[in-house]
Amino acid sequence: MLAIASRNAELAGLNFSGQDLRFVDLSGSDLSNTNLRNTNLSGATLRGVNLTGADLSNANLSGADLYNADLTNTNIAGVNFGDANLERVTFEGVQAGGTNFCGAIMPDGNQRICE
Repeated sequence: MLAIASRNAELAGLNFSGQDLRFVDLSGSDLSNTNLRNTNLSGATLRGVNLTGADLSNANLSGADLYNADLTNTNIAGVNFGDANLERVTFEGVQAGGTNFCGAIMPDGNQRICE
């Protein structure tokens, strides 16, 4: 597991593809244009994070807290957002397909119920 626990970090454009970042706290960090493909971010705290232009395809963000994060123009295809907090998240211009939102708190504050 990669050891990163830094709030307000400047990590724009870095490659974290396939890394294990479970339970990391990167609140307020700049992760714009970052490669997070196939990354395990389950249980991570990503409140207010800038993920504009990032590639999150097939990442695991189950149980993550993304309150007020910016995912504008982000690739979220195949992402697992199960039980994540997505309240006030910006999803403008995202590339999605096969994305799991079951149990997630959606941007409007309502929980997505799945059978």
